[in-house]
Amino acid sequence: MTGDEAVLSFYPSRGVSVGVFAFVGIRMRLSKVLALALSASLILVVCSFAQEAKKDNSATRQKAKKKPYALEKEVVVTATRTETDSSNVSAFVTVVRPDKLPVRPKTAADMLKSVSGLRISRYGGGLSLASPSIRGSLASQVLIMVDGVRLNSARGDGADLSDIPADIIDRIEVIRGGSSALYGSDAMGGVINIITKRGTKRPTTRVSLTAGSFDTFGGTVSHSATLEKLAYDFSLSYLESEGDFPYESRGAQTKRIKNGNYTAAGGFLRASYQLGKGTRLSLTHILNHLDKHLPGRIEFPTPDAEQKNQWSLTTFVLDQKDFLAKGLSASLTANWRAEHLSYYDPIFVGSTPSGYTGHRGGAELMLRYSAGLHQLITFAASANDETQHSINSGTHTRTTSSLFLQNLISLFDEKIILTPAARLDRYSDVGESFNPKLGLCLKPLPFLSFKANASRSFRVPGFDDLYWPRSAFARGNPDLEPETCHNYDAGFELRIEGNVRLEVAYFLNRAKNLIQWQPGRGGVWSPTNVGRARTVGIESRLVASLFKWCQLELTHTYTDAKDTTDPENTTQLIRRPRNRTTALLSLGYEKISASVQVRRTSRSFTTAANTQWLPSHTLVDCGINVKPLKHLAVEFSVQNLSDESYQMVPGYAMPGRSYSLTVNLGFEGR
Repeated sequence: MTGDEAVLSFYPSRGVSVGVFAFVGIRMRLSKVLALALSASLILVVCSFAQEAKKDNSATRQKAKKKPYALEKEVVVTATRTETDSSNVSAFVTVVRPDKLPVRPKTAADMLKSVSGLRISRYGGGLSLASPSIRGSLASQVLIMVDGVRLNSARGDGADLSDIPADIIDRIEVIRGGSSALYGSDAMGGVINIITKRGTKRPTTRVSLTAGSFDTFGGTVSHSATLEKLAYDFSLSYLESEGDFPYESRGAQTKRIKNGNYTAAGGFLRASYQLGKGTRLSLTHILNHLDKHLPGRIEFPTPDAEQKNQWSLTTFVLDQKDFLAKGLSASLTANWRAEHLSYYDPIFVGSTPSGYTGHRGGAELMLRYSAGLHQLITFAASANDETQHSINSGTHTRTTSSLFLQNLISLFDEKIILTPAARLDRYSDVGESFNPKLGLCLKPLPFLSFKANASRSFRVPGFDDLYWPRSAFARGNPDLEPETCHNYDAGFELRIEGNVRLEVAYFLNRAKNLIQWQPGRGGVWSPTNVGRARTVGIESRLVASLFKWCQLELTHTYTDAKDTTDPENTTQLIRRPRNRTTALLSLGYEKISASVQVRRTSRSFTTAANTQWLPSHTLVDCGINVKPLKHLAVEFSVQNLSDESYQMVPGYAMPGRSYSLTVNLGFEGR
């Protein structure tokens, strides 16, 4: 890990006009046949939309049908740990649903390509490592959860979003900004909470088959239903690919990726049972097995490297309304996570595989008390025990206990909403950390909200940083302290009659005690708390329902990321692009829908001295969905339509143009 990779910060924002979105010209290199076919398809789709809209215009007015793209209120859980209208929370939150995307996602990483303030760095195509960064953070400084249960492990390297299949996801809530006051360690940049599917009211069976470029094939079978007091949803999924996409090497030579094949198989079960009035017991179990062959960097290929990863997560939740007193609800959560990863490369590692095995168990009791009409008090106490056995750093255990308190105060008929919160975390190996937060939401008008937050966040050192075995080249540092960050943001959200939503946010983060590996005596590398960083940026998002059958979404993120460890020589942090802009146009009417998404990313530096960089790139994805029969839907999508040659991480080529065809069968009972 280089010094810059261990620092949290952002790029300077000069000349930004908030809420202004510029379309960027795209260099199209399509063949004449493909360009003609796509153009004709889009023209036919738009013409059919216009004709149908004209025929049904009078009937639509009389029946007052709901617009397919009308903007509804979003109820979020992650921002306050209780279900709340997103316009009433001070945090800046984005909700992503898989059915609203132009290309059918394979993993959670595919769903988060266009979220403002969030960037996913991919180490190649397929199921390669997908590392999130929120407001310029490292992946280890982003907390990833599934149904409120953390996936980040005590190793300290974050979680891989490509390991989570999209088929089990109902929605993803992204909280931008420090959230350690709610969720503890690792939430310095923000939180990604993946919320799994719930059982449907009617018995529903779905079968999905997907085929695509590079010999990609997959399928999913799922069934969900509600039977009186029991609701359940289960699914099985499988995905495989050769992953041998072409790329341009140095000298503009076209080569193919070798050793890029992968397979993924998983199972999901969620069941809830109504035990009595106001009492419900829920069970969620996720099991996933991945076998990834790793091609390595372009300059240093690994033709025989292989990584196998199997992980599972089991969660029990017991909810009770009016517990002991009216207005008091209780929730008891117990979870168990197990993971095993092995890595084998005969060239660099030898004949013995490396890797780790780990497990974590925990429980949390949460109480919510509605004190009249103006206060909602939330208290939680939790305990976790995690053990990690690594071939590199040995076996280590960490026990954590936490206390959390929050008060959601509503004044003047919800025109002013205050949210003070605080959390105390105590670790068996690195001491304790206290993190407060204060949020403010002002609603002078029903359609206008002003938001502001100030908080403190932290990340405890990982086992590899603390206990890396001493050698002639490196050693760990058991005296490391937690990384800390002070987070500030402010902005507004505007909603107009369910047709327009505009959100603009300014943020500032100041981080210190950042862990950096540096050479010491005798050239031995060791981690120390020396890094400092400053992050400034502006996020903006506009969603407009233009017509009954048309919706436009624009996002822009401007980030200033600087390493301030040496005040006399501040430099921009590597792999933090200054500008990211996305545009998504969605069309839909009756049995047909289509969408086009454009994503523009500016250049990002790859050296600490800012002397080398990855060039900017523009990607275009498009898709069309047709439902010719009641139980049948067909999706066709194209990714990287312009066949752009680009990299997100130096040395790791990304796929060019690729195609995907999916057939969905769905049957509903009574």
